[in-house]
Amino acid sequence: MRTLLARLAMLLFLGPGLLLLTVAGVEAQDTWSFYFTPQVWLENVRNSGFAPTTNAGGTTLGTTGYSVVPTTYLRTDGSQATSDFFPQWGGQFAALYGRWTFGVGSQYLHYETTQDFFIQAQSIFFCGADAMGGPRCAGPGNTSHFTPSLFGAKLFTEKTSTDRVDTDASATYLFPDVIKDVLDVTTGLGFKWIRASGQRTLINNGAHTNSFPGVPSFSYILKSCGNPQSFATSVDAGSLDPSNCQRNQASFLDQFYGMTIPSTFTLRPFRESNWHFPITMSPFLGYEQRTDQILGPATSFASGGTFDIGVRYIFSNGIGVYAGWRGQAFNGINLFFSQGPLVNLSVALGGK
Repeated sequence: MRTLLARLAMLLFLGPGLLLLTVAGVEAQDTWSFYFTPQVWLENVRNSGFAPTTNAGGTTLGTTGYSVVPTTYLRTDGSQATSDFFPQWGGQFAALYGRWTFGVGSQYLHYETTQDFFIQAQSIFFCGADAMGGPRCAGPGNTSHFTPSLFGAKLFTEKTSTDRVDTDASATYLFPDVIKDVLDVTTGLGFKWIRASGQRTLINNGAHTNSFPGVPSFSYILKSCGNPQSFATSVDAGSLDPSNCQRNQASFLDQFYGMTIPSTFTLRPFRESNWHFPITMSPFLGYEQRTDQILGPATSFASGGTFDIGVRYIFSNGIGVYAGWRGQAFNGINLFFSQGPLVNLSVALGGK
């Protein structure tokens, strides 16, 4: 099965290239023209695959005085974007020679997500000399003690801030009148590089105080334990320096490299009209490499692509305006998916 998929993927990439070699030079004119196209895409980030959610806590309980909260025992409602739309700014430069188009482009996106962690019955342990404690605390015969009024309280929030830069290069060829007076097709090959970097920040939601049997005033506050994977609570909140206990940060870098097949199907039901109705698809096949201070390093085969549908109007001076909708998905180590409206403006820079 994998062999068959590999052969299909190879044909998917080689097919357009062979077709381009077959028709290269047909009716081509030795003139150059150049275009610049700034754009903005308002992305609704549904799955933040470049910075996936994590249970960021440790699994080892401490000794007298404090205990580590294993966040595998904390309840979370999952990751949520901090805004409905994040603007992705970008631009493309294209050089046209006959039916050939050679393009390069770059886009920048900044987006943020948050994930809340809540206390449940297995979250809080106390280790101390009075023989109270969780199942992994020191001392024989220790039992776990929980205060039900604590359950459901939000302990901390993980905020993830991501900066993503996309770089694209492509060569495409135009096939006019694939359906006479109705449909033009452009296809080719390209390369895409995605670099997503950022930071995870654990934000303490304040100290909480409650009574445990035999302990009149039990306080807990988020405390960094010296590495990004463990966070502690303390029975002596007064001994903790708030400036060292309210945040813990970790960075990550996620990169995609791969080939694309940019293809556009332009409907022109009225051949002499300035209205065009393009549908663009750009499948992606490549490789993902991630380094993350919390999740660790990982690599994966990656696939996905971008889909656009919209309408373009070309003015008599050559300026083109476009409005449409874009959806994008990449699946590697995790799934990234976003969608939203896209607008751009094409300006001719001249040529000869």
